Amino acid sequence: IEAGSNAEKTIHAKKRDLRSFLEFFSDATGCVEADLWTRSLTADYLKWLQAEKRSATTVNRLLATLRHCAKWIHRRRPFLAGDPTERIRDVRVDDPEWNGLKSMEVTRLKAAAEHLVHLRKRRDQQPIRDRAIFLVLLRTGLRVSELLRLDLAQDQGKHFVNVARKGRKVTRSAFVAQEAREALDAYLESD
Repeated sequence: IEAGSNAEKTIHAKKRDLRSFLEFFSDATGCVEADLWTRSLTADYLKWLQAEKRSATTVNRLLATLRHCAKWIHRRRPFLAGDPTERIRDVRVDDPEWNGLKSMEVTRLKAAAEHLVHLRKRRDQQPIRDRAIFLVLLRTGLRVSELLRLDLAQDQGKHFVNVARKGRKVTRSAFVAQEAREALDAYLESD
C-alpha cells in the first residue's frame, strides 16, 4: 500500500526483498514477533547476504527496503528496542572498472569515420551524417534514442537544450564539444 505509486516491477522487487528478510528473521528467531527485530538482527542479515555472495549494491537495495519498512512500522507502533535499522550503514560499494572505449579505440573509430567521408562509393551512404552522429554521441554522452528525439530548435550552438533523457528526465543543457559541433555543422550545411 505504501509503495502503491511505484511501478509494478518495483513493488514486486520490494515484496521479494521483504520475503527474503522475513525468511531469515523466522529462521533466526523461530517466530515472526516484530519486537524481536533488533539492530543486531539487521546487521546479521546483512552479513548473511554478503556470505551468500550478494553484491554490495544488492545488499544496499535490500537494506533500503528494510529501512523504509522499519520506519513505517516504528511510526505506527514503536519497536521495544528502537528502530532496528538505525545506525546500520550501507555496505561500501567499490568504484566499477571502466568498461568504455580505450583512447586508441576512439582514435581508430574517428579515423574510420573520417575515411568514410572521403571513400563514399554508393549514393545511399551518408558518411558526413554518420560521422556527425558518431562524434555527437561520443562527446555528449547521449543515447541513440535521445539523439533521435532531438529537433533543430533544441540545437543552441554549443548546447542541446531540454533533452529528453531515459527515465522521463530532462536535461536542460547538454554541452556539445567543439569536435562534435564542427561535424554537426558540416552535416547541417551539407543538406
